[in-house]
Amino acid sequence: MGFENWKTNFSLIRRDFSGCSGCSLHSGFYGAYNGMAKSVANAFTSLRQKYPNKKLWITGHSLGGALATVCASEIYEQFKVKPDTFITFGSPRVGKIIKLKFSKLLKITTIFKNISI
Repeated sequence: MGFENWKTNFSLIRRDFSGCSGCSLHSGFYGAYNGMAKSVANAFTSLRQKYPNKKLWITGHSLGGALATVCASEIYEQFKVKPDTFITFGSPRVGKIIKLKFSKLLKITTIFKNISI
């Protein structure tokens, strides 16, 4: 994990999430996602036009899991499309956005929090 990833993880300030009363979001994760949001939206639009009947999977690990969470909420907000499958591994908590707005939408289930090997 590089320095920039650690810096993002430790940006602990929360910010309000637009379009959701009472929702807040980890500012580091939101900032990291905003750096790629336009590319994600363009790719989503292009791929949705090319493959309109394909299922949408959003997944990520660790920081990628946090970004996948923000991505899923942004895709829904912008395009009103929910992922068919949403899986994260070892994702830190992103903020109240999940609990308040997207837990029912994404059908979030925690299977394992910690696994000792």
